[in-house]
Amino acid sequence: MGYPNAIAAIFALSVLACGCLVIRARLHFYEHLERMRTLELSQPERILESMEHRHYIARMFWLAFALGVLPSMTAFGAASMVTLRMPEQPGVAMTAWITSSIASVAAAICAVVVIARVQPRP
Repeated sequence: MGYPNAIAAIFALSVLACGCLVIRARLHFYEHLERMRTLELSQPERILESMEHRHYIARMFWLAFALGVLPSMTAFGAASMVTLRMPEQPGVAMTAWITSSIASVAAAICAVVVIARVQPRP
């Protein structure tokens, strides 16, 4: 990966991160408006509790997503770098790919456990 490719990748990731921050800010604004409308209309607190529970479930989903995706991406990225940097040592590359596969399976299992632990409210 040359410098122009690295700069393009960093720029793309920066744009993606800024876009995520803007979307999160807009969602926060609309959730605040919904809460204020609920309070203004003197509706029961149960609606607020259900909103908080939805936020909890959403946070747990993103946690599970991060647990499942980020370690896998990192492990496979490292394995590909080892394969590209040491083509004359296939044993090292094979070890890197096997360990990254095991780490990815473990990360996926952890993500499933996190999602399974989230209980819907009755």
